[in-house]
Amino acid sequence: MAWIIALMIFAGIALLIVEVVFIPGTTVVGLLGVLFLIAGVSFSYSQYGQETGFYVLFFSLVSFALALYWSFRRGPGRNFR
Repeated sequence: MAWIIALMIFAGIALLIVEVVFIPGTTVVGLLGVLFLIAGVSFSYSQYGQETGFYVLFFSLVSFALALYWSFRRGPGRNFR
């Protein structure tokens, strides 16, 4: 079950980064990312308890913030120049 939770959180972060950086304005991708993140964190709370769920929530938020910072710093068009 842990790999499913990790996969859902990773997919949620990736979809949110794609929504914000590469194709802004398409709310379907962003909503899917938020749904995957919420599902992954809620599964971690239900399967592993409150303490582990909090750690998963904290690390997923920090991971999202770092990934967003890195993707804006790199820029979406640098690979195509």
